[in-house]
Amino acid sequence: MKMRTNVSGHGRSHSPLKSESTGIITAWGFTLIDLIVTIAVIAILLALLLPALAYASFRSKVTVCSSNFRQLCVATSLYAGDDSRGRLPAYRLPVESSALAGYRTLEPWFLPMPMIMGMAEHGMVPKLWYCPTRSGWRDINGAFQSLNNGRSIVTSQDLYKSFAIDQRAVIFPPDLCWWVPRPLGESGMVYPDPTLCRTRVPTQWPKSTADASANILPIASDWNVAGWDNSGMTLKVIFGGHRFDGRIRSCSVAYLDGRVETKPSKQLNWQIIGPYDHAVVY
Repeated sequence: MKMRTNVSGHGRSHSPLKSESTGIITAWGFTLIDLIVTIAVIAILLALLLPALAYASFRSKVTVCSSNFRQLCVATSLYAGDDSRGRLPAYRLPVESSALAGYRTLEPWFLPMPMIMGMAEHGMVPKLWYCPTRSGWRDINGAFQSLNNGRSIVTSQDLYKSFAIDQRAVIFPPDLCWWVPRPLGESGMVYPDPTLCRTRVPTQWPKSTADASANILPIASDWNVAGWDNSGMTLKVIFGGHRFDGRIRSCSVAYLDGRVETKPSKQLNWQIIGPYDHAVVY
């Protein structure tokens, strides 16, 4: 004969449970205190896990950034291989027809518009121009969507249209610094040129694969701009790079031979002084 046991208690909510082996029905449940303790434990675990997950996500984006720069190195090498003199991509900046007439108004991230399509022939798709740790791609794609019925940037033609037609821009400002000197209209000058602007080292950045600096100085780096502290002697990085938890952690630097260094913030140094006395850093 099966026995029936009634379990009762005060302040406890019961849910009957029948044992398969004995047939005895028992009851159990959570008190309010049990529920509060469980929620507290889950909250503590989440507090411990979420920063680690966020940092892991950040590190994966840094890896993607390095991969983008490697593809840029490949595209640059292919471009130089197609040139009879091994020259690197250096399309002409239209300084005569823009507000860029003054040499000191230029920045390393000012690129000629034809470079979008020229580099697309060698594998540079739109997203490769942008670092996933920053908002540049999201911003430009959002602007494109707002003017093109919600359609996203997919092709290099879309990227060109976004700047040349939608924004009526005369230059292409990607989310990186391009250190290969490019001609300034028909002036005979190039930018950047250490003899014409304030640079940390006097060596010219490479123009071709034959240059002595080709594998010593970079061809590109993350967009990274710094100001100076009150003493005017110490850099204070304020924009760009790979930022996590409110601090710059690193910066990608790419060389013609395919090397991509992820330089920690402590190794960053200024390279050129911009038009507003800011420093461009890698």
